[in-house]
Amino acid sequence: MKNLKIVEQMLIVFVLSVFLPLIVMAFVVTNVNQHAVRKELTNLAGITAENVFYRLSKTLETKQMQLSYIAQHVSKIKNSNELSTYLGEIENKDRDINKIIVTNQPINDSKNIDYDNEKKELIFSLPIDNKRYFSEYVKIKNLEKDIFKFAEKNNRQIYVMDANKNIIISYNKDEKLLNSLFEFIPKNYEYNHPNFFGNIKNQPNVFIKLKEPDWFIIVATPEQATTYGIIEARSKIIWAILIAAFSTIFVGILYTFSLYTNIRQLFKAISAIGKGNYGRRIRVIKNIFTPHEIIFLSDEFNKMAEKIHSSYKEIEKNNKKLKKMDEYKSNLIDTVSHEFRTPLTSIKGYTSRLLRTDVQIDEETKIKSLKVIKNQSERLGR
Repeated sequence: MKNLKIVEQMLIVFVLSVFLPLIVMAFVVTNVNQHAVRKELTNLAGITAENVFYRLSKTLETKQMQLSYIAQHVSKIKNSNELSTYLGEIENKDRDINKIIVTNQPINDSKNIDYDNEKKELIFSLPIDNKRYFSEYVKIKNLEKDIFKFAEKNNRQIYVMDANKNIIISYNKDEKLLNSLFEFIPKNYEYNHPNFFGNIKNQPNVFIKLKEPDWFIIVATPEQATTYGIIEARSKIIWAILIAAFSTIFVGILYTFSLYTNIRQLFKAISAIGKGNYGRRIRVIKNIFTPHEIIFLSDEFNKMAEKIHSSYKEIEKNNKKLKKMDEYKSNLIDTVSHEFRTPLTSIKGYTSRLLRTDVQIDEETKIKSLKVIKNQSERLGR
């Protein structure tokens, strides 16, 4: 198996410990966020629909109570002039009322509350007695303000509609979106209770059917809410993870470069000493990314190299001394050999001369030869 360099190993470590976990984390976080935001959008759509239903019900109930109270007073007034004066005072006091009329026939046979789509008015009707009927015409615009006051910063689209799908009041009106929702309105539903519907899971819509009057409420979640809540949030999460990843990689590259440079210095120093360059030292780049172990190792290595260098110098010095002593030894041997060889040659020559039998040697020559042998022997002794 190939031995990997430190840069290759660090690259594998980054992939396994940074990239893969960040990819998994991005996938998990974006999905968790999507589910959380989807649930929040659904809850808020339901809460918005319930608020509209509650405010609308309370408003209609209040109006009917007021109408019942007025009808009781009207039933006691028999004079037509007094009745007109009384009704005029009520119209002037209540900003929501367009007009109040008393008729001999009911405006609507079966409805206490009706909506005039052309005049944009709500019509509240009550019988005063067996012969007279009391009707109050209420401005939709003021009613709309009261009901949607809570939704000033809500980007959802809210509609209150009658049985003929006429828009009675609305908030953030978008008829194109509204028309696209009609086909998904549930056929089976609970009255006065939020029913969720729609074909896009990240855009929950709510439908509430009222029992009385025969109206319904639709709360639609536009694409912008999904875009901001899920898509933009997902983008922000991914960007945050990417920035964190690149920051980690950048710091990792700086750390790897610093570590790799210092280890290369160590390799070069070891190689130089292996080749006999005992004066080489490790020059560590010291910064926040330099591990203490590298600094400690370089200091100890430099101390060891210094000792080796000192020992090498001492050995070189001793070698020079040994070489000089070897020269002295050679000179001594040469000198001693020369000094031994000369007298030995003389001794050997005169001894051989005295031992010859073929030549007659006189006494004087013998004595002279023996003296030479004696002198040379004394020389050797010295």
